[in-house]
Amino acid sequence: MSNQPFTEKQEQQAVKTMRFMSRVQAWVFKKTGGRLFNTFFFLAPVGILTSKGRKSGQWREACLVYGEIENKVLLIASKAGCSTHPLWYLNLKAHPECKMQLRNRVVEMRAREAEGEEKAALWEKMTTVYKGFNTYRERAGMASGRDVPLMVLEKQAEVKGE
Repeated sequence: MSNQPFTEKQEQQAVKTMRFMSRVQAWVFKKTGGRLFNTFFFLAPVGILTSKGRKSGQWREACLVYGEIENKVLLIASKAGCSTHPLWYLNLKAHPECKMQLRNRVVEMRAREAEGEEKAALWEKMTTVYKGFNTYRERAGMASGRDVPLMVLEKQAEVKGE
């Protein structure tokens, strides 16, 4: 996997591909209660984040690689190293209340951004989940100087019947 920044055309294609793959993966994941398509290329666990759009107020879904520690879910807003933040990250910054489907259970959560020493420690945890995050961070930094955020979702309540 190259850590070179995307060209503008490569970034546009990467975003289109990620959107399409996320929609397909989320659809199959939900239809099977998380039994199928619950990993990213058989390497890392994925779940479905449901967050409120910062502009539209509509609920949006994104299929994302995640890590778990205690009652927390960790998400890295890498967008494969693109020059801009993913929309789900911007949505969580505006509206931190969200839901995360982890296999067959849905959990109400509240998001916050990790910083400093906490971010460094959690980043290391996430690179054991998926090694590609370091490449994505390098690529984003070279492309735009973007610091890739790490979000911590803290459990609020288990949701029944979803």
